[in-house]
Amino acid sequence: MASYLNSNFVSGIQNKEKVIDNVQSGLLLALSKPDITENEGEITLSLFGGLFDTIRISKKRWGIFDLVIVSSGFQNFLFKKMAFVGGFYKTENMTAFYLPDQKRALAVCGNTLIHGKCMLPSAGVKSGQIEGRFYERNNTVYGNVFISESEFPSLRTEIKGISVNAIIKKYIFDNYHSTYIISDITESVKKNSFQEETLIYYDEGPTLIRNTVLEGNIIIISETKITVDSSAVLTDVILCAPVIRIKKNYKGSLQCIASDSITLDGECYLKYPSVLFLNHSSKDGQEYLQIEEKSRIIGLVIVNTCFDPDKKHISCHISEGASITGQVYCNGFFSIKGNIYGSLYAKGILLKTSSGLYENYLLDAVIDERLLQDYYAGIDLIEISASQKIMKWVY
Repeated sequence: MASYLNSNFVSGIQNKEKVIDNVQSGLLLALSKPDITENEGEITLSLFGGLFDTIRISKKRWGIFDLVIVSSGFQNFLFKKMAFVGGFYKTENMTAFYLPDQKRALAVCGNTLIHGKCMLPSAGVKSGQIEGRFYERNNTVYGNVFISESEFPSLRTEIKGISVNAIIKKYIFDNYHSTYIISDITESVKKNSFQEETLIYYDEGPTLIRNTVLEGNIIIISETKITVDSSAVLTDVILCAPVIRIKKNYKGSLQCIASDSITLDGECYLKYPSVLFLNHSSKDGQEYLQIEEKSRIIGLVIVNTCFDPDKKHISCHISEGASITGQVYCNGFFSIKGNIYGSLYAKGILLKTSSGLYENYLLDAVIDERLLQDYYAGIDLIEISASQKIMKWVY
């Protein structure tokens, strides 16, 4: 009898280990074949053709991230792992700076540093001077330079489709999720697993988030404006509103999806993986994404707008002392006085000083792919990658 029970115990442990191995194999399969299932879809398959090798792989959209869920089970034991995954990661051939070829040279001034592979206009890169500030380095670019195309690469259709209106339609008008009507979110602690139904906070008017802890599978939607106070602690939460402001000294990880403006006040720290996504469909030239002095972001900054080269409107500005580690994409005019450690795609460069506006001029800007960490995984914004990596494990 004891031998029989011991045999069953050992067999149970072995079966559980097999299930865990199946899930790990399923994750590797999902990462190596991103198209194995569509977003909001799932597939059930047998890994090795056996009765006990069945896994289920599902993929969901969480903001701009792909959320992959792999599960397997045997008898009463079910094991599941979930992660944000992405197809952008550091490689030797990664583009550090892309500026489309409009037959106009790029001028570098002051202490500007460009390091890495670059795709730049055919007119080349020259040393320039602005308000008495001459270029201070020996080389204009430290890396290989190739001629860019005249057409600026577009965002993938799936990314462009992630907008304030689309999110409101999905989670409010279609209304198949729990919804909490709010004006301010204060004095609360909410942690919601990605295994549960998405928790929605919604208000037609302005929303203030302060003195609260929100984590996981939570979306906050306002039809006007969301303000996040530094007293709030948010982790993996999505904010969605026409206007979003993150107040000074805030620290946390989140995704901001806005249509009109995003402002990140000074000395904020958006932890990995965070997203600022301004998706503006109008040609009014009023969109604006501003990152103030000494703020840091590890993740993605994306501006998708209707570009009008004649308006000379700055769609995205990175202030002095601010830094972004990861990916920056702007299909409008981009202004930088801070640092980008990773990759920058900009449709146009515009420098504003006390004396005027200067197109295709950089002053004291840093674009350097060397400081992008090897662990970083981001989103394939332009083309779908052949494989993906884990961005972050979630529960």
